[in-house]
Amino acid sequence: MDRPTTWALLLAIVVWTTALAGVMKRWRDAREQTPAWGATRSFEGAVEVRGTVEHPGVRMGLAGRTAREAIRGAGERVAPRGRGVNEVLSEGSLVEIGPDGITRVGWMPGERLLTLGLPMDFAVADAEALEALPGVGPATAARMLAWRDARGGIRSLDELRGIPGVGPKTVARIRPFLSVTHR
Repeated sequence: MDRPTTWALLLAIVVWTTALAGVMKRWRDAREQTPAWGATRSFEGAVEVRGTVEHPGVRMGLAGRTAREAIRGAGERVAPRGRGVNEVLSEGSLVEIGPDGITRVGWMPGERLLTLGLPMDFAVADAEALEALPGVGPATAARMLAWRDARGGIRSLDELRGIPGVGPKTVARIRPFLSVTHR
């Protein structure tokens, strides 16, 4: 090889190596800044509104507001009434308004909570919600509910270790998706 070709080849290698190093650094930085699944809070304060409203769906920032305010924000079609109207909403609440205006407040389904990256409240979860957790089937969900109800509730997620038939690996796997806010 002659001298100009060698220099051109060396220059191409240096440029290529530098570009590759830059791409790798950006990839590493992005990877370090991305939180683990379930740890993001992009749906903070999420409440689902459905029923007789113009714009049903999940709305952000409604935790701490009343069901009446959530219905108004979703496009009230009928005047809300009933005891759920003035209930203060929590993250993960579900507000349903019927054609007669009767308003009910409950909880979003477990699958919806997990899809939004919101924790499921173990203190109020039902069997269907618990079955949405990774590695939890109908039998395990039933054991979890029987244990919770026999104890009269749960105060902390640390207590999950006491559930018969639910080992430490299962507890470690489901813990990031659970909370205990209602006692």
